[in-house]
Amino acid sequence: MKDQFQSWLDHKSNPTGVLAAGLVYPDKSTISKMFSDVCDEANFDLILAALIGTLQMAQQQKFPGTQLRLSFEQYSIHCAFRHDRCCLALLTEPQLPLIASTSVERLLEEFQSL
Repeated sequence: MKDQFQSWLDHKSNPTGVLAAGLVYPDKSTISKMFSDVCDEANFDLILAALIGTLQMAQQQKFPGTQLRLSFEQYSIHCAFRHDRCCLALLTEPQLPLIASTSVERLLEEFQSL
C-alpha cells in the first residue's frame, strides 16, 4: 500500500495551486513532497503529525464526509481520508483561483479512488 501511494505522489509534478502534499498512513508514518519553498519538508511533516490527531478524532466521532479543510490567513490545508485510514494533505494558498481549486479537488478525489 505504501509503495502504491508513494509512487502516485512521486508522479505528481507541481500540481496547480498546491504548495506541498503529504500522505499519512494508519501507522502515523508520513511522506511529503514539496512544490514550493514556503515550507520545508521537516516543518510540513510536523504539521501532518499534529493534524493526524484531529483527523482521527473526527473519524472516531463518525463525522460525516471524507474531506476536511482548514483555512488560515496565509495558507489552507485540504485533507482527504480513505476507508483504510490513509490521509492526503495538500497545502495551498487560501484563495485559490478556479483552475487551482479544480486541480486540488481532482487530486483529493484521485487519492480516494486509489
